Amino acid sequence: MPKHAPQFLTVLLLVDRRSSALKRYLAQAGYDVVESFTTDRAVAICVNNEIDVAVLDQACFVETDGWSVAQSIKAVKPNLCIVLVSSAKKLKGALPQGVNALVNAANPEKVVDEVERLLHQSPAHRTRLA
Repeated sequence: MPKHAPQFLTVLLLVDRRSSALKRYLAQAGYDVVESFTTDRAVAICVNNEIDVAVLDQACFVETDGWSVAQSIKAVKPNLCIVLVSSAKKLKGALPQGVNALVNAANPEKVVDEVERLLHQSPAHRTRLA
């Protein structure tokens, strides 16, 4: 059973498909979830709304001219935590620029745990842009 989020915390969820089990799981954990299916809309949501953490599906993590959606989000919200979820069986390697954590999408409870861990860190630990 997921832990409960503090009241009024909002998660931006950028996914590549219309139905999302992760969205339901985050909502059950007590988060207000705002969903986007495009990178441009995800950045616009960050500009126009109070977002506490962004969860990005790796399938949406594309680069345009070497600039990722995580970097675009960090440009408008430098202290926003970003969790990248991947369907890869093994997660390895360095985190992409702008990403705070990489979690396997097959385990939504771990995604929620990582969101909670990052939200409890100080803002100084959240920014990973080099």
